[in-house]
Amino acid sequence: MVSLGSESKPKLLQYLRRLAPFSVVDRGISFALDGKVVECSKVHSTISAIVRAHEGEDFSVSLEIVSASRVEAHCRCSTREEMEEQWCPHSVASLWRASELGFFEPHSGFASTESAFRVNTSSPEEIASVLSSLVEPRPLPESPSTQTLESPDVSVLISPSGDRLGFQVSFDSHLQEPHLFESYSQRSSRTIDNLLLQLLEDAGSWDDHGKMWYVNSSHHIDSLLGLLQEFETVRVSTTGEKLQIASEELSAAILIHWVHLNSELSLVWRLPSGKTTEADGELIGTGPYWRLIDSTLYRVSSTAARIAALFPHGPRLTVPKRKMGPILQVTDQLLSHDFLVVKNPEAQPKTAIKPPKPSLELWSKEEIAGSHFSDSEPLTILGSLEFEYPAPPQGEDIVYLPHREKEREFREHLRTLGFQYSSEKQRYVLSGDSALDLIEGGPDLFPRPWKVEGLELIQQQVRFANLNLNVAVTKVENPEDSGPIDWFQCKISLSQNNANIPLSTLFRIIRKNSDRWIRLDSGAYAKVPGGGLGRLQATLGFLDPNFRLSNTIKTRLQPSHAIGLLHAEDDRVHISADKSFESLAHRIRNFGRIETITQSKNFRGKLRSYQTDGVSWMNFLHRYELGGILADEMGLGKTVQTLAFLQWLKEGRSDVRSLKKPALIVAPTSVIMNWMYEARRFTPQLRSLLLHGVKRREYFPEIKDHDVVITSYALLRIDRPALQEIDFSYVVLDEAQNIKNPHAATSRSAKALRAEHRLALTGTPTENRPLELWSIFDFLMPGYLGSIDFFRNHLEKPILENDERGARAA
Repeated sequence: MVSLGSESKPKLLQYLRRLAPFSVVDRGISFALDGKVVECSKVHSTISAIVRAHEGEDFSVSLEIVSASRVEAHCRCSTREEMEEQWCPHSVASLWRASELGFFEPHSGFASTESAFRVNTSSPEEIASVLSSLVEPRPLPESPSTQTLESPDVSVLISPSGDRLGFQVSFDSHLQEPHLFESYSQRSSRTIDNLLLQLLEDAGSWDDHGKMWYVNSSHHIDSLLGLLQEFETVRVSTTGEKLQIASEELSAAILIHWVHLNSELSLVWRLPSGKTTEADGELIGTGPYWRLIDSTLYRVSSTAARIAALFPHGPRLTVPKRKMGPILQVTDQLLSHDFLVVKNPEAQPKTAIKPPKPSLELWSKEEIAGSHFSDSEPLTILGSLEFEYPAPPQGEDIVYLPHREKEREFREHLRTLGFQYSSEKQRYVLSGDSALDLIEGGPDLFPRPWKVEGLELIQQQVRFANLNLNVAVTKVENPEDSGPIDWFQCKISLSQNNANIPLSTLFRIIRKNSDRWIRLDSGAYAKVPGGGLGRLQATLGFLDPNFRLSNTIKTRLQPSHAIGLLHAEDDRVHISADKSFESLAHRIRNFGRIETITQSKNFRGKLRSYQTDGVSWMNFLHRYELGGILADEMGLGKTVQTLAFLQWLKEGRSDVRSLKKPALIVAPTSVIMNWMYEARRFTPQLRSLLLHGVKRREYFPEIKDHDVVITSYALLRIDRPALQEIDFSYVVLDEAQNIKNPHAATSRSAKALRAEHRLALTGTPTENRPLELWSIFDFLMPGYLGSIDFFRNHLEKPILENDERGARAA
């Protein structure tokens, strides 16, 4: 469809589309916009035009303006009968061009005795003829134009139709219709009359058959009613009487009529006079609403509108008596507010309270068996919950009231299963993992007295398969290759029904809202081993950055990674290991609490309780060969705790190892002197050495003879070649955020040091982003948090983007 530029002429466009098909209208307007109307003139109520078609042929068109809303067209290309049936594109182009030239404007610049000429291209003879007529103008008959009526007699007829209010306006008994051509319309000398018509044209929809404007918007109805109060003759079509606009709002109530086994509920209007009348028909407007009763128009109160909304299909409703419990429970309250009227209160049944039976009907959103295995939409189950109350004893007229406490318990049970109530669908919705958990669990998830229908049918549509993660762990027997840390050889594979399949199967198709379940190529669903995709991809990603593409994983494990595997163990993770790993696993599984150690007598100071906890925690890390971050805030004594722990190790009181090699302390230059001062003050029996100044290299040969060696980050970068050749028992980084950038020279220097154990001290392990924490752990336990790319893509990015699965994995 061409761009019509019709925003300024919507009425004309709507009129043309009633006279010709859309395609013809589009073509005609294209002629006008492309300059194909080579001549256009108006004399009185006749418009003459010449349209040059694409083929170069000219077509003469004559348009006769019959009224303000009707035009008759004649064109050389069609007969009169053909034009009455459907306009041609040349006629459309002529009328559109005439509108563009302002022929229909009340003040177009021409006197009523003049012809209006708008010529695009004309012959010299035609131009001379026009100029001659200007020199010797000939008198022209009066042209029909805007008629201004002096204070006409205005009458308005009001007619409700569904949720719309109809308006019919007459000036001196002459019916007013929409004005297509402003210069040919009737106008009143009174502004309020013209304002009424203008508002109807802007807000109303004209019905040509019924000859009425219909308005649906409550805002515009309100404006129109305000204007109508200024007119004397406003009548209602249904009664013929004068319209009354009530100043008080209309109220509503529900009328209850008890009949045998049922109750009949009716909507009634409560008039301001106190009288009630049965409701019929729809509310008028879009809110706030109006209602016409006889010849009076009432604004409906907000409470009455809410009551009326309870009757969407008519003013009457029949409800079985046994289901009237919820209404009877609030009857007294409703009666006190005049919202409820009981027609025959003597027939109202007695009430009692008994627990209900929850009845749940389940069905799948779509045919599960027919959906393709690659569909990314989660499996969805819908449910409808009702409470069935017992029938009254034989011969007794009793209705059981709702047992709200029991109903809340039953609804809470659905929430614990993952159901969410959708007020839009008025259904309970269960999707993704929770839906599959429900299908797997089956009826056992609903104890008595639950009544569940549809679950078995859904179960028949779903197939399940068993996936197992198989982990084989053995200790590396070459101690020289393993260094001071006990390493384990690990092989991880995936099997389905005892047959090996690629590990990549788990991550091939990630379904929305699914973490614990995947759908296999066969269409069967399988539960993810190891606690879910997020957790499993974190565990495997720490071991092999290419886990998503791997068939199996073969790698070496530190004890820290071995602990991660133990946390992933469940019914679908099978771990086979040698005695060494079983011993570690036994210690981890039976770990209850961190053992509190006693402060060394050679430590010259008294530790606070939280500092004793910190030293005990360091000893725990030492026993399990783990690295860690002491993240106490500044001023809480991280230096003192570290020195107290080193003194503990020096005395050989740990049941794992003693301090047989020097411990290297790396700190900012501004605090290295404080470290030396604190070491001499609190641990005088520890031999301490400060590497600082231009003569520091002279002390390098003495490093092995000391217990504590202190240097700065700045000198570490310079002395790295020498220091990385020395075996340390500990490397402790004070203010460890100095290595937050994994690519910085300082970070690379710290990670190149050789040590049996590593410790980081910082009150701010992360200052800007999670990757800073990865860099510190890359120093403490290389590989513990996986490769930098894995951490950035699978842990940091989801956390920063608030992705639930990634954040849960982290």
